[in-house]
Amino acid sequence: MKEINMEIPIIFGIQGTKLSKEEADFFRNTKPFGFILFTRNLENPDQVRKLIKDLKDCADLEEIPILIDEEGGSVQRLPQTFWKKRPSAKELGLNFQEEPKKAMNLTRNNYYEIGLTLKDLGISVNAAPVFDIQYQSTHEVIGDRSFGSDPYTLSVLGRAAAEGLKNAGVTPIIKHIPGHGRTTVDSHFNPPVIDASLKELRKSDFIPFQENSDLPFAMTGHVQLNVVDPNHPTTLSSRVIEGIIRDEMQFQGLLISDCLFMDALPKTVPERVRASLKAGCDLALHCHGNIDEMKKSIVNIPPISSKTKERWDSTLEWLNSK
Repeated sequence: MKEINMEIPIIFGIQGTKLSKEEADFFRNTKPFGFILFTRNLENPDQVRKLIKDLKDCADLEEIPILIDEEGGSVQRLPQTFWKKRPSAKELGLNFQEEPKKAMNLTRNNYYEIGLTLKDLGISVNAAPVFDIQYQSTHEVIGDRSFGSDPYTLSVLGRAAAEGLKNAGVTPIIKHIPGHGRTTVDSHFNPPVIDASLKELRKSDFIPFQENSDLPFAMTGHVQLNVVDPNHPTTLSSRVIEGIIRDEMQFQGLLISDCLFMDALPKTVPERVRASLKAGCDLALHCHGNIDEMKKSIVNIPPISSKTKERWDSTLEWLNSK
């Protein structure tokens, strides 16, 4: 196995179904932490395996993380021409109150099967499950991605989903910490602002994340908690990341930003990359695959920190533990 030697704390997307020479040369020179795949990159099993092999070859790393958002329901990147349609988190959570063990087993098995599919293709990290609570006012961008409206249901089924992925050899990413459920707008287009008190949040939105803070990998939500930081969304807020996620929730694992192209965030994408890392994210998620934007985004960013490397090592230890 080749030594893992990641140089910059960015996960990059790519443009199409094949790696261009310009992309390969750029990745070979910059050595990103990993890559994320979207529907635009996925045609059929053989093509996906070839693409992933090329990404690993140009990065000169066999174990470089390859990410995807494969939740099931409305967020399923693998085209159903070749891959099975999966139930949503909402469907899996519907019968939890009446048959909790059955719902847990169905959830664990579903994510195990998702994990086996991803592992077979060479995808090693799944940005799932979603731990956000469903409220009556929750924007449809969360919708069927949530297991339900009860924090306990979220905690238990989210854990089962993470265990299913782990059992298949795929690392889960819990999201969107510290909780996206109260938002009434789509953070792809507008800044979500949450006015709830800490007392309210501690009795609800924080619970699923706090109960699962031993899991090794989480993604921030671009939500602004006014009670903690009225000036910055979580992804760019050291107050929320350090004060709430790290200190109060006691999440000490790897923390990745949500996609930095979302309009919920101020400034330019390169500025967002630097600001998210400065605020305390271990990794910046740069999704859109535009080579010019990628080149701009690596200017003046720090190398991967020793703490981030330790957290990644701990993630791999967790994945390989019984």
